[in-house]
Amino acid sequence: MENLLKHLVGDKGLEALRPLLKNETLAAFITPRLVTGWLRKSTYGELKLQPFQALVKTGYGYDGNIQLKEVNYIFEKATEEQVAAMVSVTLEQKVEPTIKDLDLAKLSKTLDLLIKVEPRYEPKEVISTAAPKLEPVEATDKQPPVVNRVQRRRFSKTMLVTDKESKSLCKLCGKSQFDKGEFKGCTCLKSLAKSVKCEVKGCNYLLTFNNDCGLDELMTVAEAIGRI
Repeated sequence: MENLLKHLVGDKGLEALRPLLKNETLAAFITPRLVTGWLRKSTYGELKLQPFQALVKTGYGYDGNIQLKEVNYIFEKATEEQVAAMVSVTLEQKVEPTIKDLDLAKLSKTLDLLIKVEPRYEPKEVISTAAPKLEPVEATDKQPPVVNRVQRRRFSKTMLVTDKESKSLCKLCGKSQFDKGEFKGCTCLKSLAKSVKCEVKGCNYLLTFNNDCGLDELMTVAEAIGRI
């Protein structure tokens, strides 16, 4: 299972998940949830994913085959959830309904962030070797049109965290987000913390997220400190 998780989230993501994986109930949820998120972010075509002998993502779903105990199971047009369920069967994991829905929602966002930090597939640009076809150009005295290029403005995203909020503990791993006046992130958000700058403002903390962070990252931190 460790090799599978490393393939899904990378070495850093796996280290962040180790404390949670010690809980069998959480581990049984984390693995298929990571598989589902990883599949959703993957490009179309052939995918390499343990323990499948073959796995292809198409516009209609997933085709492939997998060894389920003594049966070589061949499937077509399977959903992401069905593919994840096959992985759980091979690992003999069973998801127990003992975790609160709210906690599962927060954990799901954290897992998606880990997958985003360690992207596994990048679209490859197809370069044509054929010479471009040139059209005849008519002579003209007209000047070419002026194209207005608007430069996209990059902006910082900030969040002011109160002293009370900074003492909130993660409902999943039980760890604090702050340590000695710095935003270190709990076990679940340690990878995200690297993209956040922390400044002390009196008794409060000003968090500045870098430009790679979006609304999902801000909402995840807000939930972790108990703001929403």
